Amino acid sequence: MKSTKHYIEIFISMRYKKGLLFLIFIAYFFSPQNVASKTCDIFIKSKSIGKLPRVLRPSVFAGWADKRALMKLCEFRHLGFIRLTLSSLISDCTSFEEYKKRLHRSKSTFLKIFHEISSRGGKIILEISKTPYWLSSNPSRRDTCNGWKVFEAYPPKDFESYERFVKYTVNFFSNEMHMDLIYEIWAEPDLKGRCMWRGNRKDFLKLIKHFIKGAKRANPNSKIALPSLSSWRGKIGGKDALNPEDSLLFAVLNYASKTRVKEIGLKRLPIDYISFHSFDVRPTLFIFTIETIKRWLWHFGYNKTKILITEWNGFRKNLTKNAVYYFVMLNVFHKMGIYGQTFASLQDFHLGFLEFHEDYGMLTKKYVIKKPIFNAMKFLDMMDGDMLEIQSDSQSVGIIATKLGKKIDIILWNFSDPIENTLKLLSKQYLIKLQRYINKGSIDKEKDLSLARNIYARMKRLSTQKQNIFLHIDKMFGFKEYKCEIYAINDSSSNAYYYYAKTIQRGKSQREAIISAINHQEIKKIKEIKIKGLDKPLNILMEPYSVYMLRISGT
Repeated sequence: MKSTKHYIEIFISMRYKKGLLFLIFIAYFFSPQNVASKTCDIFIKSKSIGKLPRVLRPSVFAGWADKRALMKLCEFRHLGFIRLTLSSLISDCTSFEEYKKRLHRSKSTFLKIFHEISSRGGKIILEISKTPYWLSSNPSRRDTCNGWKVFEAYPPKDFESYERFVKYTVNFFSNEMHMDLIYEIWAEPDLKGRCMWRGNRKDFLKLIKHFIKGAKRANPNSKIALPSLSSWRGKIGGKDALNPEDSLLFAVLNYASKTRVKEIGLKRLPIDYISFHSFDVRPTLFIFTIETIKRWLWHFGYNKTKILITEWNGFRKNLTKNAVYYFVMLNVFHKMGIYGQTFASLQDFHLGFLEFHEDYGMLTKKYVIKKPIFNAMKFLDMMDGDMLEIQSDSQSVGIIATKLGKKIDIILWNFSDPIENTLKLLSKQYLIKLQRYINKGSIDKEKDLSLARNIYARMKRLSTQKQNIFLHIDKMFGFKEYKCEIYAINDSSSNAYYYYAKTIQRGKSQREAIISAINHQEIKKIKEIKIKGLDKPLNILMEPYSVYMLRISGT
């Protein structure tokens, strides 16, 4: 993770560049009012605001998971988006004919996986990356990085043949198998070290054009996401553009808007979805990212294009904190109108000396143990019905509530992160001061940094304190008594990692630590209480970096 000073300086520099409109935007979404308080009131209204959207359903990148991990998806009743990949099948084939045969031999496997996902309401994103061996402009099988070989990262030697390859693939899935998929072009062409794209920007833009042509020729209704960047400001070669308009994403939009495809009657290249990845990003800064991308889409005439975050993750060194961060980011995705997201990833990519080793999965690699983030998704899966309107003055506590029949489900999370709360508060402080700065024509940056550091010190002290929550629930039912089941994800509940690390710290063996983790990996109900009506607020005391789920039903 980056240093505190790094995030504060980014925020301040963004303020200089974007000015008052950006800060109004931040203040509108977060409206901090009672940052220093340890007590907050949250009001759950009886008004329905619609069904729980797909972006808030369990969604994950499952492309490199093994069969044991994929089976864990069957534990979910509801799924949002599941991202899969054809990379392994593509890289194993040495000719087009071999690829066709293997694709058809895998038909029953595809059908089974796709059925399990779609029967749970899931939408599949199919990543098509890596240049096939028979089409690559460099036949070397030497390794690059991230499991890629040289031939897979080089541009096709014949783009027309690549177009036929895409056409055949889309025809197979969309027309023969009648699958409603989103096809995603490539994977992280901007990654550092050029290990996943060895061509230049012109080559990549050409690849996009021929991919779209091939897909639309196979099925005019096929939906395409691009360009699957590791960073929205990424450039070919692995460096983020200092000026976002020098980024590969901006170049793709510019190119697509000006490129006609007369052969299939397109005045410009259609873009159904913009896709990129977001790792270790502060929620407040992420808002700036999405606002900028939406402005670009409007500028180039792609107003109807939707945004997909096809890989994202946060605090991998602190698995409890990451489970809370998960809800914070989902809340931002929902408020910003993100169409879909897939957490990265279903399973750890690598085996480590330790079973828990700061990898990306919500399941471990060897023993497929559930991390706290898996149980966070299970909380969402337990929710049914319509979302309820929420009124809250809390800076760090977030909430989602749904109602179905005579039952209310509530998820609360306490993200007491001092950096994030500092950024939020800075937005309010600067909103008051900025107009004077603009009129004055100069800014005392050191003074602003000093203010930010002072706020951060206060937020750090507050981050260790518990939040006393008072839930005011509108009268929705006529019961005199209610049952309230309370579940939690914190340092000791629904947290396999806590028990794994605790066992290791006691000097026990890896085997004993793994057994302890397995025995404590499931969601734990911490208590059940009886409530005499809903006239009085329900009091919950939340420790920092914790998630609570309340299931309230009439008795």
